[in-house]
Amino acid sequence: MGGSRPEIVVKPEDTAQPYNRRAVFTADIIGRPKPTVKWMRNGRELPESNRYRFEEHEGQFKFTIKEVWDIDAGEYTVVATNVFGSDQAIAKLTVMAPPVIEKDVSNTILPTGELVRLKIYFSGTAPFRHCLTLNKEEIDPDHPTIKTVEFDDHILITIPSLSIREAGRYEYTVSNDSGDATTGFWLNVTGLPSAP
Repeated sequence: MGGSRPEIVVKPEDTAQPYNRRAVFTADIIGRPKPTVKWMRNGRELPESNRYRFEEHEGQFKFTIKEVWDIDAGEYTVVATNVFGSDQAIAKLTVMAPPVIEKDVSNTILPTGELVRLKIYFSGTAPFRHCLTLNKEEIDPDHPTIKTVEFDDHILITIPSLSIREAGRYEYTVSNDSGDATTGFWLNVTGLPSAP
């Protein structure tokens, strides 16, 4: 009666998940006799719990973290063992941090015709979604006088020549699947241009 050592023929894949979402790792494993499978983190076997679930169906082994928290980030190892040997594979879980506005923008009064350039810095895990409003109306990316450029860690807002049309309450929201952050500021316009 022959047998074979375990082999992980489909390895678990790295994944990135937002807070409070489910993370699932799967591995297809062969071997005779059927291998015993453990999922490990930091060298310790993970127990079945109200957050961790382990399933097996026809050689596919699945490990689920029901609700991802920031402490779950790291490497997970699946280990398959039988009397003929063992095999293992590692997959990484990245937990997406919600965005944070690094510094609020001050309320500003500027003269008509002024070039306005504002940078709003943020942190968190990409990909991000951005929304800028003026007086509670969303500013279209193709707006004729208010331009925005999105970078990895900030947004640049440019108004080439300030007029009364661009005055009012601005609100900027950056979001990802883990949450959002908002900052607001007033941009007021004086009627006189600045001295040359």
